[in-house]
Amino acid sequence: MKKIGILMLIAGFILCAVCAQAANNDDENAPPGMRVEKVGDLKVILPKDAGLRKKGDVLVVESTAEYAAQKFIEVYNRLAKLESEKDALRRDINKMKEDLDEIQRKPLVH
Repeated sequence: MKKIGILMLIAGFILCAVCAQAANNDDENAPPGMRVEKVGDLKVILPKDAGLRKKGDVLVVESTAEYAAQKFIEVYNRLAKLESEKDALRRDINKMKEDLDEIQRKPLVH
């Protein structure tokens, strides 16, 4: 019986230490790629871009599927923007090549 009491006491100390460490976490102490968000009296550790919403009295962290879909859409939009910028640059280069060819075909007049 004494062993159980001692084990419970040790477990209590460990639990208190873990809770104290979690309470002291802030963005500087958050693991890489994570952030600490304060919601009321609670501090929640989340991925940097993950959403957090309240559904009734429950805090709901964005699911992995929602997070991945959001990131995929962001990457797709960035890729589409880069493609359009690349096409615009390609048109500019082709125009410059045409202008240069035209200049080279004209004889120099002194």
